[in-house]
Amino acid sequence: PVIKSDPEKAMEDLRRYMDEKGETFDIVLFDLPGTLRSEGVVHTVSAMDYIFVPLKADNIVMQSSLQFAKVLEEELIAKGNCNLKGIRLFWNMVDRRGRKDLYDAWNRVIHRMGLRLLSSHIPNTLRYNREADTVCKGVFRSTLFPPDPRQEKGSGLPELVEEICPAIGLEESDTDR
Repeated sequence: PVIKSDPEKAMEDLRRYMDEKGETFDIVLFDLPGTLRSEGVVHTVSAMDYIFVPLKADNIVMQSSLQFAKVLEEELIAKGNCNLKGIRLFWNMVDRRGRKDLYDAWNRVIHRMGLRLLSSHIPNTLRYNREADTVCKGVFRSTLFPPDPRQEKGSGLPELVEEICPAIGLEESDTDR
């Protein structure tokens, strides 16, 4: 199910939904603003077990994303005053024609900061731009619907899921894909 909520009410809305429906979930995904300044983000993030931060090789995006991850790491996880067990970064919108040296340089910065970077990445492809086209058959990039299986090849999504599952303690047998 998809539950519409605001960051400050997300946990409350999730609990209410589970109580009303009598359901529990192994995994709950939250799509939140990428800044701690948005109202309710710190509260909601501190109640989560893991955070996965998408990165884009753009100086402003990288500075913001790394600062976000580092603050959470130092202020919440290291002090042990929240549920957070870990933060993982992953490359998103990777330009295959992009400069490898740029990604290598950012990877070194991430490593020096003591942050964890997943090895899988999501490429930037034209298929995402074509989704706005009314002729397109199936939606791939959506936080509401599962990806069209015909479009999974080369997307990096199956590899990302395979890397995330053991990172959060979810065995392959626990997933029904």
